Amino acid sequence: MASAQRHDRFDVDDYFGVQRTADLPDPDPLITNLTRCVIEILAGARELEQIARWISDDVFGETI
Repeated sequence: MASAQRHDRFDVDDYFGVQRTADLPDPDPLITNLTRCVIEILAGARELEQIARWISDDVFGETI
């Protein structure tokens, strides 16, 4: 049986370390609005469907 060819080692940090990202918008306005909406939903003043665009389908499916 032939031995497997050995590949060059890779640097773990290249895959799992801190990576540069594109300039992202400030998350504070989104988090503030989403938090306010969730509190209003819990208080019964807002419908759950109003936050569907801000959360993933998996999260939305778990809440209904």
